[in-house]
Amino acid sequence: MLMKHFTLSLRALTLCVATLMASVAFAEPDNAYHWFYDVFEVYPTGAGQIYVVDQDEDTAESKEDIPAESWAATTEYKAEVFGQSTKYLNGYAQPAEGWHFLGFGTQEEVLSPASDYSDYTMLFVDSKTSADDNTTDLTPFEPDTTIYALFTHVYATVDASCNLFGAVDVKPFINNIGDDVTLTATPNEEYKATFDYWLAPDGETQLTDPVIKVKASEVAQYIAFFHSDAVETIPADPSGYTIIYDERNLTLISDYASVLFINTYEPEKDRLTYTIGSGYIWGQTPTIVWSYSDIVVLPMAEDVYPSDNPLWMKAATPVSDLDGSMTWFQVVLPTGDEWQIKLQKLAATVTIPEGTMVVGISNETIATLGGIDDVLTLEEYVEPNPDEDAVKSVNAAVPASEAIYDMSGRRIKAMNRKGIYVVGGKKVVIRK
Repeated sequence: MLMKHFTLSLRALTLCVATLMASVAFAEPDNAYHWFYDVFEVYPTGAGQIYVVDQDEDTAESKEDIPAESWAATTEYKAEVFGQSTKYLNGYAQPAEGWHFLGFGTQEEVLSPASDYSDYTMLFVDSKTSADDNTTDLTPFEPDTTIYALFTHVYATVDASCNLFGAVDVKPFINNIGDDVTLTATPNEEYKATFDYWLAPDGETQLTDPVIKVKASEVAQYIAFFHSDAVETIPADPSGYTIIYDERNLTLISDYASVLFINTYEPEKDRLTYTIGSGYIWGQTPTIVWSYSDIVVLPMAEDVYPSDNPLWMKAATPVSDLDGSMTWFQVVLPTGDEWQIKLQKLAATVTIPEGTMVVGISNETIATLGGIDDVLTLEEYVEPNPDEDAVKSVNAAVPASEAIYDMSGRRIKAMNRKGIYVVGGKKVVIRK
């Protein structure tokens, strides 16, 4: 998603925990009744250990930072936060020898898969009461939810290069040594995909039957490969930002890619903002996409509605030919150590080169601002934080030279995946 986890995205899944109300009289909160109360348990028993912590209280950079005494086969999470509907937790898992960690969920399915990019799995758990209920005489709720950390031996994945082109299924998905296991690969019809092969655990053998049967004898990963002739690939700009213009509507199906929508209606004197949107690129509308790898798109057979702002120059065009009620800016992608997109004001006398993206800002809006700079920066729009002063006081404890930010401006603990980061005010590119 700029990549946003921008995303995180890392692409993490929501774990929604449903709970039931108990018909008991109101009592002061104790170990049994909390706004949030969930039990986390290893399954099958003996397959590993877990550590679950409130995201705001997690100080670990990796599993190695977690004290040995903090790991357990079963753990509880309890919190009394009235008026908050969701808590964000980090779930760590440590497999016992001969086991593989799949993620968190029920005994029937994985709901929050293990992350490929960090040591923890992000968990969202719902409160036991309504966030809209502001009464003081509340009925307590029973702690009736168990979330399982799931471990297995034989498991299957779709290769990252084609993970939207198909799906895999393993039965039984929790399997023990000696079990007969069936693996099924199913192409995605929406993307007109075709199954190619399974890559066996030895990393060399290719199995061309979409349904295979194996005997569980150790931890073994089977990787499914698919392809689609309907999709197209667009080379990514080295800066991580690519301007895409197409006559057709396109669905963005690249993993970890995001569309940037420029907010031209609320500029500031020295900047414009953008919001991160869904993976859709409108036809005949120049669009900025954040991706550090090649961008995969699926053309859509739908009506196209051309944009009048921003504009794409199909041919060299004088500024004087554009809407005169606007002041026009050329979009300039970053180069070298730069990491921000710039917008350069265009003089009324110049001719805009072919293949250029331009953005217009209303002259009336500029007059209201009392003028506007010749060069603007493009920055992500962030909702105002009512606790901004408190956040600043916490962040002040960490020297600016050590602070790490992703490209959406979020402060993070570590650079755990490839992409562009800002450390001490300078761009750092991680290519791993």
